[in-house]
This record gives sequence, C-alpha cells and structure tokens, in this order.
Amino acid sequence: MKNGLLVLALTLAALPLSAFADHGESPSAAPITIELPKDAEKMEIRVGHHFSKEDAHARLQLLLDYWAKAFGVKNLWKGETAWVSGSVMGVKVLAWLSIEDGDIGGQAADPGPLFRGLARDYVTRKLRKYMHPQYLEP
Repeated sequence: MKNGLLVLALTLAALPLSAFADHGESPSAAPITIELPKDAEKMEIRVGHHFSKEDAHARLQLLLDYWAKAFGVKNLWKGETAWVSGSVMGVKVLAWLSIEDGDIGGQAADPGPLFRGLARDYVTRKLRKYMHPQYLEP
C-alpha cells in the first residue's frame, strides 16, 4: 500500500447507488457506512491545502461537480467525507475523500499496475489545481 491518502482511482467495484441513499442528518439516524471491498488492494493519496475546512469543502465540491458533469460520477457528502461512485470511460469508480485541517485524503481500490500511476497522477493534479490559492472557478 502506498503512502498518502486520496481517492478516485479510476477503477473500483462500484457499490449500488442505493448504498448512497441519504440516511438523514438527525442524531438518531444510522450513520452511513460505505466501505471499499475488503479484498481490494487500496490506493491512498494525500494532498495538502491552506484553507479552512469550509473553503476546502467548497473547492472540493467544485471538483466533484466537474467530475459529475464530465463523467456522470455521483457524490454524497457525510460530514467532511465525500463518497464518489460512477464510471469513467468504462472503468467503475468507488472512492472516498475526506477533508482534514491542512490536507485532503482518500482511498480507492488500486486499479492495478497499468492504471495505478495514471490514476494517482490525475487525481493528485486535479486536487492540487482545485486547492491552489489562485484557482478560480472557470
């Protein structure tokens, strides 16, 4: 397993969308528990930021909106963790991204040696772009 922690690895066994059903925000509602397949090798990436959690959340949402528009990838927020599910160019995606003080991390199933570097580089580049202080929404 690689160091770091970030997510959208361009391949993963996708959970059914019903797993992303909103369980409500009331304290008595059961918290959402979505996990990556236990037998999957996991890829982790971490990207730093210099924003408040609220600003980092807004910037990450811009990236998630881009992925939704470009690829139809869906996302669901629970607190400061976004679950991502869909398919990118025929490759199933299931991953999570979590906002912490000073960094965004996540995890996805490792897409294997052919796509590992491409997936990690793509997601890292996109996160760095959206977390850059001079990045403005187009």
